[in-house]
Amino acid sequence: MTGNAQYGSFGVTDARSLGMGNTYNATTYDLYAIGKNPGLLAKKGGEFKVSFIFPNTTAQQYGVGDALSTFDYYSTNKLKSDGLISLDKEKFQVAIDNNGIMFVDMLLGFLSASYHPNERIGSFAFSMSDYMTGYMDIPDIILDVNYGTEIPDGSFSLDKFAFKAWWIRTYAISYSRYLYKDQSIYRNKPGLIRNISGGITTKYVMTYAYTDIGLSANVNYSTATQTLSGDYQAHAIYAFSEDLDVANSFNQGHADPPPGFMKLKPAGRGFGIDIGAGAELRKGWILGLAVTDIGSINWTGSARSSDFNGYIDISGVIDYETIDSLSHGINLVRESKEDFRTPMPTTLRLGVALRFEEMFKRFPGELLVGFDYNQGLNNQPSNFTAPRFSMGFQYRYKPKWPILLGGYTYDLLDVGRGAVGLGYDTWFVDVYVSTIDIFSIVSGGPRFSASLVARWKLFSGHQKNKGPDCL
Repeated sequence: MTGNAQYGSFGVTDARSLGMGNTYNATTYDLYAIGKNPGLLAKKGGEFKVSFIFPNTTAQQYGVGDALSTFDYYSTNKLKSDGLISLDKEKFQVAIDNNGIMFVDMLLGFLSASYHPNERIGSFAFSMSDYMTGYMDIPDIILDVNYGTEIPDGSFSLDKFAFKAWWIRTYAISYSRYLYKDQSIYRNKPGLIRNISGGITTKYVMTYAYTDIGLSANVNYSTATQTLSGDYQAHAIYAFSEDLDVANSFNQGHADPPPGFMKLKPAGRGFGIDIGAGAELRKGWILGLAVTDIGSINWTGSARSSDFNGYIDISGVIDYETIDSLSHGINLVRESKEDFRTPMPTTLRLGVALRFEEMFKRFPGELLVGFDYNQGLNNQPSNFTAPRFSMGFQYRYKPKWPILLGGYTYDLLDVGRGAVGLGYDTWFVDVYVSTIDIFSIVSGGPRFSASLVARWKLFSGHQKNKGPDCL
C-alpha cells in the first residue's frame, strides 16, 4: 500500500495532482490532500466510509538516465574518513552536460487510509511514505568556460554551487472536518459561502541520509590563457544511517547492500505539522490555504560537519582529466562529529479553483480548473525560497467517460513544464497515470517523470452510476 505526500514547494506528488501541473492547493480531496492541504481531507468525493491508496509511485529526473540507479548512487557511495578524496566524474559530467543542474525525486509509499464516520465527527487518515531527492547546481561561470562562451577578464563568485540530498520517511495522522455549512444552500438565495473545512496533520519523521555542500570562492578569468583559476572554501554537513555506507556527490564507490529496507537504523528524527483550510463559494469557486511541514529534524546518525579548501584551474571543455585535477586539490581542513538540526521543508500554499459546470448551467461535462502559488520558507532539498506557480485542469465529458488531466508549472529550472494525464473513476476505484514533462518527452529532452496512483473506496453502500464530484 502507499502513502500520499508532497515534500517542499517543488517536490513530486501523486499522479492526479502531477497531471494537473503539480496543482493541488484547492483541487485535492480525501487522501489526495494529505501532505498538501489537510483541510480538504473532509471533502471525500463520494459516498463511502473508508478509502485507501494502492499503488502510489512518482519519479522525476533531469539529466540522469535512470532515477533508481541515481538514488542508489546517493545512498550507497562511501564517504572516506579523510574527507572528500575524489569527485564522482560521471555524475559531475552529467550535470555539466545539462545546464549545470542534475536532480532526481522519488516518492514511494507503504500505507494510506482514511475513515469518514460522518460530517459531525469529521474525517481521519493515516499515511506512511518515503521521499528521496538529490540536487546539484553548478555555477554559470564554469559552464561558460566549458561551452566556450566569451568571458571578460575579471573576478567571479562561485557561491551558487550547491549539492543537497536526503531520504526521509514520514508517518502522518490527519484530522479534518467541516467548520461551517450554509444551511440555506438548497433555497432560492444561498449565501456566498457554501462551506468551510479545516484540518491538521501531525508528522513523525525518520530520516536515513542527508548531505548539504556549499562552496564559497572568488576566482579570476584570464582571456590570455582562457583559464578560470582561484582558491575556494567548502562547507559540508551530512548524516546517514549506520546501515548505509554513505554518500555525497564527490566520492564514488559501492558498499555492501544495506539491510532490509524497513529495518534501516534512522539517521535522524523529527516532528512536524501541516495546517490547512478550504472553502467552497457560490457559483463553483473553491479556495485553499495551507502551511505544511512546520517543524524540524535532529540529525544524529554518523552526523559530521567538515570544512575543505582547494584550488580551481579550468580551461576549455571540462573532461574527466579536469575533474580529476579538481579532486586532487581538495584538502580537509576541519572535521567534527556533532549532531545538527535542520528545518523541515516549510511551505506556504495558496490555491483557487473553479468548477465550470456550476458557473455555466449548460456547460458540456465537468471541468475543474485550479491555480496555485507555493512559497518555500527555507532552502532544503526540494524546497526553495523561489516561488512556484502552476495551473491545471480536470475534465470529464460524461460520468462514465475517462478523465483528462492537463497543466503547466514554472519551476526551479526557470523553464515551463507541461503536464498531461489520464484517469478513470468508478464507484469503487479511481486510477490516474500522468507525467509533468510531456514537452521534454516528446522532444527527446533530458527530463522525464511518470506517476501512477489508484484510490479504492469501501463501504459505499451501492454502486453509483455517476462518479464522485471533483470535491
